[in-house]
Amino acid sequence: SGEQSLGVFARYEDLNPQAEVESGSVDESLNFTEVFVGFNYWPHPDVAVKADYYIRSPNEGDESSGYNIGLGWRY
Repeated sequence: SGEQSLGVFARYEDLNPQAEVESGSVDESLNFTEVFVGFNYWPHPDVAVKADYYIRSPNEGDESSGYNIGLGWRY
């Protein structure tokens, strides 16, 4: 129908990739958190453009950040 729309989102993740590892062999330095904020733009009901910015904070080490951009369509 040619209608455009815009959506915004935010996501917080607290990740522990070794949650089910035997005790004594867990490396806590592998745990990290991520925060994403972004938007989805639909220039047409069947086409979507998505962009987000993220910050990744490991338990140990330097924080990192970056951008993601994607394009999707329905057929």
